[in-house]
Parts: sequence; C-alpha cells; structure tokens
Amino acid sequence: MKIQPKIAPDLTPELVYLKGQFALSKYTLPYYTCVVPLEFARTKMSLIEEIPESERITWKLEELFQRDIDWKRIHQKLVKYLQDPARPQFFNALTVVLLPRSGHGFSGDYTEQSAISAMDDPDLDPALQIGGIQLQPYKDSGGRAGKLRWDSNSIVGVAVDGQHRLAAIKELGQHKGEMNLSSIAVLFLIPDTRTGYVEPNAPESGIIEPLRRVFIDLNKNAKSPSRARQILLDDGDIRSLCARSTIGEALGQEPGEDRIPLALVDWLSEKNKFEKGPFVTTVLLLEYIVSRSINYRSSFFEFVPEEGETLPSEDQEEYIRKIEEWLKLSFSPSESELSELTTQVSTCVEREIPLAFDAAGLSFLRKRFEQTWRPLIYQVFSKLQPYAELRRLVDEFGFNKPQFVNYYIQNEMLSGNKAAARAREIEKGLKEEQSLSQYKKGKEAIDSHKAGNWAFRVVFQKALFDSFFAMLDQSRDFHGSEGDARERRAKMADTWISAINYLFEQGVAREDYKVGRESFWVGIGLRPEGKIDFTKSATKRLCCWLNAFACMHYLGSQTPTWDKLDGEHDNRVADILKRQCNYKDVIAGFERVVAAKGELLGDDAYNDAVFSLMERRYKQLRGLVTGRG
Repeated sequence: MKIQPKIAPDLTPELVYLKGQFALSKYTLPYYTCVVPLEFARTKMSLIEEIPESERITWKLEELFQRDIDWKRIHQKLVKYLQDPARPQFFNALTVVLLPRSGHGFSGDYTEQSAISAMDDPDLDPALQIGGIQLQPYKDSGGRAGKLRWDSNSIVGVAVDGQHRLAAIKELGQHKGEMNLSSIAVLFLIPDTRTGYVEPNAPESGIIEPLRRVFIDLNKNAKSPSRARQILLDDGDIRSLCARSTIGEALGQEPGEDRIPLALVDWLSEKNKFEKGPFVTTVLLLEYIVSRSINYRSSFFEFVPEEGETLPSEDQEEYIRKIEEWLKLSFSPSESELSELTTQVSTCVEREIPLAFDAAGLSFLRKRFEQTWRPLIYQVFSKLQPYAELRRLVDEFGFNKPQFVNYYIQNEMLSGNKAAARAREIEKGLKEEQSLSQYKKGKEAIDSHKAGNWAFRVVFQKALFDSFFAMLDQSRDFHGSEGDARERRAKMADTWISAINYLFEQGVAREDYKVGRESFWVGIGLRPEGKIDFTKSATKRLCCWLNAFACMHYLGSQTPTWDKLDGEHDNRVADILKRQCNYKDVIAGFERVVAAKGELLGDDAYNDAVFSLMERRYKQLRGLVTGRG
C-alpha cells in the first residue's frame, strides 16, 4: 500500500473583503480589499527574504521587487515614526499577492489540493477554492463582498507594494504589545481566471510574469510629493510651518501683517527659479530662509543611533543640552516654556527617535518665529529696492489678481493640453474684460525689471539672507550692547538694508557690472566663462562680499585701504571686513579665474594674479562708500 502523507491545512483567520477590479483595457485585474490587525500583517504576510531558501527562486527578484529593503531606513525612520508619541501614525495600504508555494520557491499556478471546509456562516454562498485560497462571497452581493482565508502551508502572502511599511510593522512587533489595537488596509491580488482575472496571450510562465509587471508599474508610476508640496502640507515640520506663515493665505487678499502676498510667491513650481514672472521668491527658498533664521540643524531632527547601538547617558545629556541652547537662541522661551519643550526632547532622546514636538510645542515655536523672525524677513522683501519695485509693478498692473496669476501659471509654468486649454479659457475672459493688453504690458515690465538683476537669482537670494542673518548676529559689534536682542536686531536690519540698497542704487548688483573692462562678478557669482555659478561655494562667496560691503558702508571713510586691510584694527567692524576677504571660498573663486586663463605662472606670480583680482574689486567697492555724500 502506498502511503500519501497528508499535511493538515494551517488556515489564517477569516478576513472580510470588498472586491474591486481594474478593467480599463483588455486586461482585468481583480483585487480584494481587507482591513487586518497589524499583528496579522506581522505574522501572516511575508517579505521575500523571509521565505525559506528564497535565493533558489529562479525568477529575477530585482524585477519584481524593485529595490532591496533598506533596513537602515526601516530602523531609523519608519519604526521610529511608529514609536513617536508626538505624531499621529498612519500607513497607506499594502498590496499583497497570494502566491502558491512549490518546494523552495513559487509554483507557476494554483494547483488543486484537498478541499477546505466551507466557512461556518449562513450568510455566505458556497466557497470558491483556488489552490489553498478560499473565497466565500456574501449572499446577494454579486461577489462584491465576502470572506477569504488561505492555507499558510500552500500559500504565501508577499508584499509587492509597501514592503518597507510591512518590514517596519514586523520590527515594531518585537517591541510593542498593542499590535491588535491598530489595523492596516491590504489589497490582495489573486491572478487566477476564477477570480475574473483576464490577461490576453498569457505567458507560459504562469502568474509570476504578470505580477512582475504589476509591481514594476506600481513603483514606476508612484511619485513622491515634491519638496514644495511637502512644505505646503507638512504640519509636523517646524520649517514648513514657519515658511507657510510668511505667505499670504489667498490670491487677491491682503496678506496680513508681515506676510508676503501669495501672488508674489511661486508656490506651485518644482523649479527653484524666479528670474522671470511676478514672483519675488519661491516656497523652497522661503524654507531655506526660515531655516537660516532659526539656525535650524537637521542633525537634531534626523539623529538616531546606528542599529544595535545605544547613546550613552552622558551623550544623551549633551545632546539635550545642545538642543536647549538652540531653543533659547532661536525662540527665547521662558523657563517654564523651555522646561515643557525639553521634556519632549528628552522623551525623543530616551526612545532614540528623531526629534519631534507635539502640536502645542510646534504652535509655540511657530508663534515665537512670527514674533521674532518673520518681521525681519518681511523687511528684506518689502524694503530692498528691487523687491519693493517688483511689488509696485505687480500692484500697478494687477498681477496680484487671481486671473493674472492663474493665467501666468497655466500659460508660462505648466505644460500639456489641460494647461493650454485652461490658459485659452482664462485668456478669453481677459479679452472680454479688455485686460489682456494690461497683462502683456505688465509681464513685459516685470521681466524687464528682473533681467540681469542679481536679486532675482536663487543663488543671490540665498546669499542675501545668509548675509542678513550673519550681520544680525554681529549687531553688538556695530551698535554696542544697548537695548535687548530685539532692539539690536532691528537696528542692524536697518543698517544692512541701507547698505545693500546703496549697492543696488550704484548698479553693482547687476550681472553685467564691470570693474575696469572685466566683469566684477566673475570669480564671485559667475564662473570664469561668465555663466551663473549655482554652487554652495558661490553662495558663500556672494555672502562674504555682501558682508564686506555692509561693513564698508557702515565704516564709510574709515574703511581700511587694501594695503592696510590685513593689519591690526581698533574697530570691530573693520575686523569683520578683514575676515570676509580672507575666507578660503572667496580666494578659491579667483584662483579658478586665474587657472582658467591657462597661463604658466610661478607660485608668486600666481598668488599676485589672484590677489590682484580681489584688490580691484575691493578698491571699487571702497570707492563707492568713501566717495559718497
């Protein structure tokens, strides 16, 4: 007698499903949506690497699973997010395919096996069994709702979308006992004709090939939100909250105190450029400016120990102390306010999760930013001559109206048939209102104002605000210690704005400004060949020269001559000026200019050529301030 060993089925708990499908072409792909406890997901669903001897599977895993699991991201980002008491947690749905097991790998199809007893529920129709999967629809549901379960011995549920989320759930389960209090949506795929699955000219390879294509398409078509969109939507990030608070809330409305009108901010484009059109800045730049104002340190908000490591208690205390100092410097909390914030910091450090503040903490920080830093940022945008003139042109020609802004967006910034159709529709309305000619005149005037003006280059605006906040930090050197920090910052802001406006008035901040016959900005904000340099080093060089001119403007006739600049100075502002001209990034910019000429020079001649370029620019700026009034 031949003995056939029989393995009893290991059935999962019953899951209630709603059935849907995609049938937009000749393909039909059904799916079953269920809500499962996190503990179910942790124990009943698999990552590909959890399947025993998965390395023996012959089909290409990298094609089905687009990238390997990033366990560092799992431990340092996703698990910490799930453990963060200051944030609400939510994961989007997983997509899981129920695949038939076959030895060490997967079978090409769902082979028949012993019948599984029907689920004991009088409201269910007879069961449909597909290999080790059992589907039982509710009566009179037309198959659109029911229950499903599977035999874990013959079927494995593998995540084809959301494997990093599933991995985080599995890791969380090792540390937390409340897994059954939370649940997650799961879309189950069963690529078998008995579910209504249709694939014309199905390949002989069975179910693996179509699933591979489904997964690749899922990941290829998925698009992470742009950074600009994240800034507009993220309520848990202090930079995003503060950046949004600098902008008016609606087109055509008064923006409110110390807010930039929304019509002047590029809040839509992912391109961080504004050298044309009605915008004075972008959302991305505002985040940069906010970060600079509050001295934001990403290391505070992203830090977690490496996997398997624990931060020693003395390091924890030092880490907390540094964050306290940052909070005091940037937000000036009272003792009780600081104590509350520090409690939240300590909780994050003890749990080894990235720094996050609760809603009350974020609200306090945002309000303190609005009181301390937002008015200063607004001063730059409202009082610097090129930005003030742009605001005047926008108001004069009506570019603060929703129709003009929306027409510009659809006609100049967006592409595709939808945008073109929308632009034509708006243009028709403008013609009926007889305002299209006004729009065209306004656009021409605005673009003419911006052309060749450094103020409307991203790299220069970054440098402007880097210089602005650097000089605010030096307010005691300029104006002494009288008054509180806010009063000193206000005085320094006026000093800096006056200096930079004089720079604009003299035409220095034009891209074509000359020193003798050569471009003034080559080696600073322009590359040796004369093109804009968008690097961080260029931002630093521009910042240093802006700082230097602010010092010169303040010193006036007391500005040291070039040959005395490196000497000793009784005046602290002169010392600041000296430091700006000696930064390695400033010198390196002119070294590139000399090197680009290709001349064979000895060391002394090379250094003379470099410092000659610096000297000519220094003397030209000094001449502007010593010769005024």
